[in-house]
Amino acid sequence: MSALHHLKKAALIATALVLIFTLQGCPYIDPDYEFDYEIIITDVPANLEGLNSQYNDYNSALPFEAGP
Repeated sequence: MSALHHLKKAALIATALVLIFTLQGCPYIDPDYEFDYEIIITDVPANLEGLNSQYNDYNSALPFEAGP
């Protein structure tokens, strides 16, 4: 067998292994597993000016009309 044949075979095996390991997904989780979410709600609103641009695009995807 030629070196090219060995290289193709090694590439095929490596590709198959990568696909197997990346496509296997998350491990099975018990459906009765309960997770406690920690939600932090403050009395003072957070300023999101750093996330917004001059075009007000941060607020453009709201499902309701924002502002007064």
